[in-house]
Amino acid sequence: MDPLEELQRMIEEEIENLERWANQTRTPMGQYTILGNEMNARAATLRNGLRNLKILAGN
Repeated sequence: MDPLEELQRMIEEEIENLERWANQTRTPMGQYTILGNEMNARAATLRNGLRNLKILAGN
């Protein structure tokens, strides 16, 4: 596996972890807590960065 693929895999794993943790912070009413919102924001930032990385890599 080349370094770029490894980096993409690591970013995808981190996105999954953040989204899973965010879902665990939901209130009984189904709303995210402040911490959950922060985790979702970080996951979105990583998702955007991953998309840009793939564009730059030509994938």
